[in-house]
Amino acid sequence: MNKRHELVGILWFLISIFLLISLLPNPHGTNFLGLFGKYIKAVFIFLFGGSSYIFPLVFTLIGYFTFKKEKFEKPRLKIIGASLFIINLCLFFYLTGLENFLGYDEKSKSNIIGYLIGTGLVKATSKIGGFLIFFLSFILSIYFLELDEYPKSFLSKVI
Repeated sequence: MNKRHELVGILWFLISIFLLISLLPNPHGTNFLGLFGKYIKAVFIFLFGGSSYIFPLVFTLIGYFTFKKEKFEKPRLKIIGASLFIINLCLFFYLTGLENFLGYDEKSKSNIIGYLIGTGLVKATSKIGGFLIFFLSFILSIYFLELDEYPKSFLSKVI
C-alpha cells in the first residue's frame, strides 16, 4: 500500500514538471514538448492566463503530500480554499492588468476565468468594489487553506 502512495506522488511530480516545461516560453516559437505541450499550454493560458504558472507548484505539493502519505485535515475545505485561491489569482491578474504585462491581452484570449468574473464584478460594483471583493475572498481562501498561524495572527491584529 505504501508503494502505491509513492507511485502516485511521483506521478503528480512528473505531471508538474511536464506542465512547467510546456508553459515555459521558447524563443523559437515552438513548444519544448511539441504539439501536445503546445495544446496543454494553450488550454491553461486560455483558462487561467498568468495564473497558470502556479499549477506546477500546486501539483508538486500534492505529489509531495501523497508521496509522504500525509493526510490533509479537512480535505474538502482545503480543496475549496485552493480553488478560491486560484480564482482569486485569476481575478487579481484581470483587475490589475498584469495579463498585459505578461504579454497576454484580450485579443490573445487568455485568463477567461478572470475576465468573466472580473467584468461582472466591475460592472456590478466598480473597480474598487471588485478589489474589495477580491480582498475578502482572498482572506476567505487563506482561512480555508489554514496556511499557517501567521496570516491568522496578522489578520487578528489588523481587524
